[in-house]
Amino acid sequence: MQIRDSKDSSVIVQVLTTENNEIVIYELLGRVDILLPPTDTEALEAKDYVYDLELESLEGDVTKIVSGKLTVRAEVTF
Repeated sequence: MQIRDSKDSSVIVQVLTTENNEIVIYELLGRVDILLPPTDTEALEAKDYVYDLELESLEGDVTKIVSGKLTVRAEVTF
């Protein structure tokens, strides 16, 4: 999964993968969990981003399963 400032941006703001334990795939349940820890969101500027999540099969086939907008809001309560 990649998070970027915009669809056309070449700058990747955040990368989530199974290797960095921010994506967990439960094959038997047909479920994918995305885990973005507070330390990662604290580093993000408060604004809108875009993302997409692609799954790669063991054979190397890549399938986009979801994409959309991610809004980071500034902390209000300290």
